[in-house]
Amino acid sequence: MVGRESEGLGHFLYSALISPIPIIFIGGALALVMLGVFVLWRISNSPFGLALNGVRDSAKRMAALGYPVYWLRVILFVIAGLYAGIGGVISVYATGIITPTTIQMSRTILILLMVILGGSNYFWGPIFGTALAVWLDVLISQATARYNTVIGLIFLAVVVLAPNGILGFLDGLKGTAVLSRMRKTLRFSKTK
Repeated sequence: MVGRESEGLGHFLYSALISPIPIIFIGGALALVMLGVFVLWRISNSPFGLALNGVRDSAKRMAALGYPVYWLRVILFVIAGLYAGIGGVISVYATGIITPTTIQMSRTILILLMVILGGSNYFWGPIFGTALAVWLDVLISQATARYNTVIGLIFLAVVVLAPNGILGFLDGLKGTAVLSRMRKTLRFSKTK
């Protein structure tokens, strides 16, 4: 059949990403991000993900158990490169241009700070850290011209006071009196 090759998820995402209408572009980019997060979630909860965790924790021990540490790292590097490439394509479609300032060192440092802010030991940590960092950037840049200084102080406070990130700090509050008081305060009373 003629014209059937243009149907499917790939065609939908491609047409959404090149759409001149911003809401369609945002929807396509969000669908791509959600698909990517789902695939990473599946990988991290698979035996392959457990092997990757073992290689991260102790490569010598995993090699002694017979795992191909080198090839696991190569595969992980390829997956990371694939995600970085997809992110770069979405960024170019969003801005329409790529410049040297797009790939400067401060952008890399900002990405690392987003991961640290959310918590690098948690699956949702980098996602939470990214959302929080972008929100803080927008909010504080509207309030003061020295927003980079304020954001830097916030990041410094998180690194000093919560070395495992915000999610690590909240996870540390589990079972403490502070968290139980917060739950009681936030709990809705049931109407009978």
